[in-house]
Amino acid sequence: MEEALLEEVEEEIVEIKKLNTHTNIQTNNAYNILALTDNHATIMIDATTCEKVKESGLIYDGVIFSAATFAATAAVNEKNMFLIGVNIDLLNPVKEEDNIIFEANVHHTSSGKKVVDVVAKVNDITFMQGEFILLKLDEKSLIK
Repeated sequence: MEEALLEEVEEEIVEIKKLNTHTNIQTNNAYNILALTDNHATIMIDATTCEKVKESGLIYDGVIFSAATFAATAAVNEKNMFLIGVNIDLLNPVKEEDNIIFEANVHHTSSGKKVVDVVAKVNDITFMQGEFILLKLDEKSLIK
């Protein structure tokens, strides 16, 4: 009698918490949240839907910056967080027609300020990395 070997296929269980902020930005830009946990977010955008520069066909860098900012904000996942600083390296222009993945990890927090590392990849090749600084502000802090 032959014994059958069963291969176990482990499926990665990805947690997706409720997004507490910027839900209209997610909807309006068709950002797909792949993972959302405490201090981490992974989002995807479909490059075929991104605005491109007509002359070169490259994805407009403003689209990349906007998605990276959303990923950083989603990783923090708190209301009234505002971008106050960024250091970003665009390592390579993107012309791919594949999915773009943004991974954001909060790595430093103090007195309402959050520092978030964001990396963007196409086909596991990093083309953007940045450090986004967000600060929690109340209504009294905002310029009117």
